[in-house]
Amino acid sequence: MNNKAQKFKDYLDEKEIKVFEVEELSDEQATVAFRSRITISGQNLPTAVFIDNSDYSMVRVQIAPNALTAENLMKRQSTSLSNFFSMITVI
Repeated sequence: MNNKAQKFKDYLDEKEIKVFEVEELSDEQATVAFRSRITISGQNLPTAVFIDNSDYSMVRVQIAPNALTAENLMKRQSTSLSNFFSMITVI
């Protein structure tokens, strides 16, 4: 486990925060993922804190995990393609 992740884990242990699952990823940055869920208005939002050897750490909260449906995906892809072709014709 990298130093930053170990310090974060020690802090969680010291404050008796037991809501995270810890996963050490096998990558060149020695990334450690701390995964949990935040409950807001009855909805469980998947949350993760990614800590690696870089100068940065990332907190990721999946706001709408079930919002993307097959129909939404098709609309999104067709909109992206039309925007792409619009940009080409402008140039």
